[in-house]
Amino acid sequence: MKLHRLMGNTGYTTFGCMWEKGICDQKSDYVCRNSDGESIPIQSRITALWPDGSVKWTAHTADSLKCGNDIIVLPLDALDADRVPASEGGTAVECADEGGTVDKCAVESGTTGKPGVHSGTTEGMRLTKQDDGFCILNGQLIIKIPFSGDCLISEVFEYNGDTIHDAVSDTPECPNASEHLDSSECTNAAGQNSKGSADLRTVARRFRPDLVLTGPTCINGNPAWEERHFSGRIDNVTVEEEGPLMCAFRFDGTHIDKTGVERFRFVIRLKVFYNSRELKFTHTFIYDGEPEKDYLKALSVVFEMPACGEMYNRHIKFATDHGTFHESAMTMISWRPRVPKDLHAAQMRGELLKPEGDELAAVNKIMEDIPFWDTYDLCQDSDSHFEIRKKLEGDDLCYIDALNGNRAKGAAFVGTTAGGVMFAIRDFWEKYPSGFTIEGLTRDNITVRMHLWSPEARPFDFRHYARRGYNQVCYEGYDYKGADPYGIACTNELSVKFTQPGMVPGEKAGGGHSDQIYRICVTDAELLQYASDVNTTTLFVGDPEYYHDLRAFGYWSLVKDAEAAGIDPALQSEMPGDQNGTDLQKKLEKDLARCFEFYKNEVEQRKWYGMFN
Repeated sequence: MKLHRLMGNTGYTTFGCMWEKGICDQKSDYVCRNSDGESIPIQSRITALWPDGSVKWTAHTADSLKCGNDIIVLPLDALDADRVPASEGGTAVECADEGGTVDKCAVESGTTGKPGVHSGTTEGMRLTKQDDGFCILNGQLIIKIPFSGDCLISEVFEYNGDTIHDAVSDTPECPNASEHLDSSECTNAAGQNSKGSADLRTVARRFRPDLVLTGPTCINGNPAWEERHFSGRIDNVTVEEEGPLMCAFRFDGTHIDKTGVERFRFVIRLKVFYNSRELKFTHTFIYDGEPEKDYLKALSVVFEMPACGEMYNRHIKFATDHGTFHESAMTMISWRPRVPKDLHAAQMRGELLKPEGDELAAVNKIMEDIPFWDTYDLCQDSDSHFEIRKKLEGDDLCYIDALNGNRAKGAAFVGTTAGGVMFAIRDFWEKYPSGFTIEGLTRDNITVRMHLWSPEARPFDFRHYARRGYNQVCYEGYDYKGADPYGIACTNELSVKFTQPGMVPGEKAGGGHSDQIYRICVTDAELLQYASDVNTTTLFVGDPEYYHDLRAFGYWSLVKDAEAAGIDPALQSEMPGDQNGTDLQKKLEKDLARCFEFYKNEVEQRKWYGMFN
């Protein structure tokens, strides 16, 4: 099947292929090539069958950066049977594991994968099942997933190199940086035991779901609101797909408070890709509370990361509607004594600061009297407003306003000399009230809260708006009060990407590059691109006539009139099929195009945004 890129260019993606009846059987392997004839590694699984048992649909995972704009996917058995020209697909070769057993087929550099079957190759993802959970090695990270408890991921390690370069070798050792896996747990990429490995360090830990509910109550005769905090409880962990390029996990569980009350069941999925530093989460919750007292106050995914280094080498960044918001726990601005401008400029470029001489004396003096900002909070409280606030450490201290804006991009970065993390929520402002809270920037452990429902927003009231139905006047469909929130579900997508400090070309005041400098913070462009990538899915699709011929979506017709359908008339000759439609067909296409355009514009006109809108 031939496919072309419809949108996006963001790394790994999964696309679907449809096959004619009888072409592929359930043991078929597949090959993928780009327009240059290069073989692209893919991981494949069956998603639907024809009534005769042959394969109807397959899903394939590949690195879109290697695919280019056009690809072709072919079954190997079709090539072997000469049902498809071999020149379009390549040739098959066997791939044996270390024990000499043939476990899978590959096409030149391409590999295939099936759910629940280990690839058996020395390169690619490695998943092991241990006594207390799963251990994943993906070429960049080691990820530990427990079978049960309150955590989705207990710990993430970096193992392919030091996160702190020789340029900061004299920096005091970061807390937890020398923690290692036990000798019985898992091995590094070379197959050697990781205990004692100098380049293995913790980059994050304790990924977990979090819930806060609130409701009306009465204290001493006075109306009040009671908050109840729930932690996640993982009841079941399932490996939904395992292969050399991607592993997918499903977590089923619920939120539970300290008294044992359970609320808001959840299904959370995690995807880990080969040689990638990004973790992708899909979070679905199901409402099962009591509407009269269970108002949604906060719904979050939380994780922690180690921190170390001087306060002026601890950075935080938010992607906003006009560039980025960038500060440090100690920003290099002082009225007295003055700080050299070059030092502050270097800090804003994300460079590692190592002041010496007079600069060091001035910085030490400033540190005696300057506030260290510990906590930052961004809340997108509507589709047209967000607010960033910050505060010092201490529950008895207030927040102060830092920035107000319209539509935040939904991505943030926090980093120290121990390393950094970018994190993002897809459709951030569209599905308000979302937000981020970063707490502990001045401490040895930073807590990041990715809010699907920000605690700074108004709690959501799940009660019905009336005690009866209004069938004849309003669009409800019943004469009695039949609405109930039980079973309402909502799905959100989140991303976490670990960054590495490193040497980059420096910048001269007049332009150009100077000597290499050591950067510990991502650039504005990197954070904004990451936000764009999270919000843009990479899609590969086939030609319309291919889907039409196979009746992929039932009985429907190809466009007969480009102008009527709102398509550039210059593309009329490139449209598939018979373009001489009847007057009725042209009218229907014109009406459909007009209606679609109208309702598309109504989304912005009527502000159809928000988690439940």
